[in-house]
Amino acid sequence: MRRYDQEEPSGSQRGDLEVGGKKVTFTNDTDPITGVITIQGTVDDGASTPAFTIIVQPDGSYTYQQHVAFDHPDIDETGAADKIALNINCTVTDGAGDTDTAGAYIRVADDGPTIGGVGPSRVDQGFA
Repeated sequence: MRRYDQEEPSGSQRGDLEVGGKKVTFTNDTDPITGVITIQGTVDDGASTPAFTIIVQPDGSYTYQQHVAFDHPDIDETGAADKIALNINCTVTDGAGDTDTAGAYIRVADDGPTIGGVGPSRVDQGFA
C-alpha cells in the first residue's frame, strides 16, 4: 500500500504507508456470492495488527475504517495540517472476462495528540 503526501515537493510525495515505522501491507478478497470486495491493511509487525479495512460494494460505494494512526512524513504536523492519501488501484473483471482499471485516493487526516481541559490541581508533599 502506498501513501501520497500532497504537500511534499515532487519526487518525495510517494512512499510506503507505515505505522510506527513498520510497513503496512494489504490483502484483498472478493466474496463470490455477493461480489463484495474486502481490502484489509495490516502492519508488518509480527502480530499483523489491523491498520485499516475497506469494503467495496458491487455498485462501487465503499466504507473505510482506520484502526491505528498512520505515520505522517511531515514533522510537527498532524490531522488536517498533514493529510496523506492512500492510493488504491483496482482492476475488475466481469463475467464475460472484460476488464477495467480504476484508481481512488482516500485522504487521511487522522488526529494528532490532544490534551483535555486541565483544571486546578494540588500536590501535597509530606515532610518528616
